[in-house]
Amino acid sequence: MYIMLRMVNRRAARRNWKHPVGPKIFKIIEKSKVESTCCIPKMASEKEYLVQHLSGRQFVVKLKESTCSCRRWDLCGIPCSHAIACIFTRDESVNTYVHDCYKKEAYLNSYDTMIHPVPGMDLWDGTDLTPLKPPICKQQPGRPKRKRIASVSEVEPQAHYPPPPTNLLGEHKDTPQPQRLRKWFVEIACGKCRKLGHNKVRKGGYKGMGNQARQDLHGFVGQSSGAQASGKMGRPWRL
Repeated sequence: MYIMLRMVNRRAARRNWKHPVGPKIFKIIEKSKVESTCCIPKMASEKEYLVQHLSGRQFVVKLKESTCSCRRWDLCGIPCSHAIACIFTRDESVNTYVHDCYKKEAYLNSYDTMIHPVPGMDLWDGTDLTPLKPPICKQQPGRPKRKRIASVSEVEPQAHYPPPPTNLLGEHKDTPQPQRLRKWFVEIACGKCRKLGHNKVRKGGYKGMGNQARQDLHGFVGQSSGAQASGKMGRPWRL
């Protein structure tokens, strides 16, 4: 229905045209006419001119081929200010040099087609054919995506950081990397068997120790556990 009403409004708007071209095209031509006062055309042949602008620039205009060296007339099909200055020297109308797609005849041909209205669905003729149903949606394997894919305009450009400084030989200076600090006086406990001296990934931490060293270590851990119960120190085996 939107397209039907739009076509009707466009056909009604053509009655308000007062010129062979549309209102917007007419405003562009009038603006170019004012700019053409700064152009001085000099005739080279019957329909070829050399236009000198007051700024010192020169342009070549060929009215027969509808071209100008500024390329504006070639791109949009509307005579530029340099071409209009040449057209005025010939006492001709600018509208005759405008492309046919901007004229009233082309506008009427574009919106002359009529879109017929369609009645409601309750007035449609019934058929014995099988009604169409949407295809069966099969769930794809894997976890469904919860974040949509961003478009090109939404992607933030990555910041360009300056390169690291170099020495006289052109080599990059080694920047200090953060290192993980070791845990001193902390006993490792296994997360599975709850024993001390190893973790759940790497077992056998006591293999290199003697029996007396193990007993001493267990006695130290026992004392620290008693101190923890009295509230004097934290859990020594916590990672």
